[in-house]
Amino acid sequence: MDSPSPTSGADQSAEEFRSIEAATLRRGTRLRAPIFDERDVLLLAEGQIINDQFLAKLQARNIANVKVHKSELSRLASPSVQRTNQIPKPGAARQSAPNRSGVVTDAQNVMTQALDVEMSTAGALGLPPQGDPFAAALVEHGASGYDAEQFDQFNANANQSADHVTDIYNSLASGEGLDVQGLSEIADSAMSDLMGDSDLFACLGINPESGKYPARHSVHVGMLAIAIGTKLGLDEQTLRELSLGCLIHDAGMMKINTKGFSSSRHLNDIEFLEITKHPVVVFDMMKDMRAVSNRSAFIAYQIHERCDGSGYPRGRDATQIHFLSKVAAVADVYVALASPRPHRPAMLPYKAVEKILQDTRAGLFDPSAVRALLRTVSLFPLGSYVKLSDGREARVLRSNGEAFNSPTVEARSLEGTVEVVDLSQQPGDDGVRIVKAIAEFSEEFQKIVADAGGADDAVEDSDLDNWE
Repeated sequence: MDSPSPTSGADQSAEEFRSIEAATLRRGTRLRAPIFDERDVLLLAEGQIINDQFLAKLQARNIANVKVHKSELSRLASPSVQRTNQIPKPGAARQSAPNRSGVVTDAQNVMTQALDVEMSTAGALGLPPQGDPFAAALVEHGASGYDAEQFDQFNANANQSADHVTDIYNSLASGEGLDVQGLSEIADSAMSDLMGDSDLFACLGINPESGKYPARHSVHVGMLAIAIGTKLGLDEQTLRELSLGCLIHDAGMMKINTKGFSSSRHLNDIEFLEITKHPVVVFDMMKDMRAVSNRSAFIAYQIHERCDGSGYPRGRDATQIHFLSKVAAVADVYVALASPRPHRPAMLPYKAVEKILQDTRAGLFDPSAVRALLRTVSLFPLGSYVKLSDGREARVLRSNGEAFNSPTVEARSLEGTVEVVDLSQQPGDDGVRIVKAIAEFSEEFQKIVADAGGADDAVEDSDLDNWE
């Protein structure tokens, strides 16, 4: 280990250097700039190579983080490691509130009346013949981590979209009508990001930051919905309409009494009845009732309906719900379960999927939409943490189609190594597999995590059995 350098300390600009985990340093990389510890003491000089001896010394001295020049980030550390650490921490709750049913509203307006009439028209609730599947345009990334620049751009786009939707909702609430052009720009941005890396896009979609409700919720529901729709083979125009419907679906929350919704207790029946009005109220807020297409309007109107008739605002059953509304409903429920609310914490992602599977067996959700959800985020959702059969712990990076319980993960060992592993390619019974869903890396793997460990659940083979 090198001795302190005269260039250490105050001469090191905080703006030029970034702190990263020592475990992410790539062996064999020749430095173009020096590496320092957190006190700005020189650890390795420019031109030297990161080798096993250097990493062993870091470990012996309990140096968990090092400072590297920002220009070296892409060379020295796995982009997936840099960015997965920035994904919001998933929830840890293992139970959700009981489903409500039988609460519908008699609120209506010209638009909802027209949709109710159209609902009885043959073919109105299905999809017309689809064009080329949007999935054909997606960039394939295989068993790899996330690109650092893409992560930053996608994350920035999601945040900007949440801000933009907040402005659109406020304009609607003040009587200025619906900014369809603004919504279309948000949808265009989402479609572009989805094309660039569908796994990264979906990962950010299902791990929302807190705040900016209901706008941020609508943005993330839209992100997940079009990712699911892509797995269903939908074309570009249909996905755009799906996105727009999701983006406006909660705008009505701006005009109803939501005082109870911000309470730390569960809503009573009267308060919940008020909530059931918002899919109708959104159309009162639009100056032009036909500002969006019928398919987008059906999504906003029916996203809270359930296939068994237990949803709202009308208590429709599967035969009376638009197919895109069924897709949006699955996305809406997952994002809601994965998000903290004043009256409950966010759920452990694995448990959120398990809840949706249970409700699908009970008849609430469309099985094809739920299977597409699993193909999109896997049984162990993107961004969540798992325990592997070889003792390593990992964060889920990529789904692997029908191999629901074998995603691609970023695995960490107690020795500090980090490896991207495609679990679907592990050989037979001897291969590495997931044995538990966990709330966070344990203390042994991530000492800097304040609430290490957390709730965990053994994987049950029955989770995927006969749920259709």
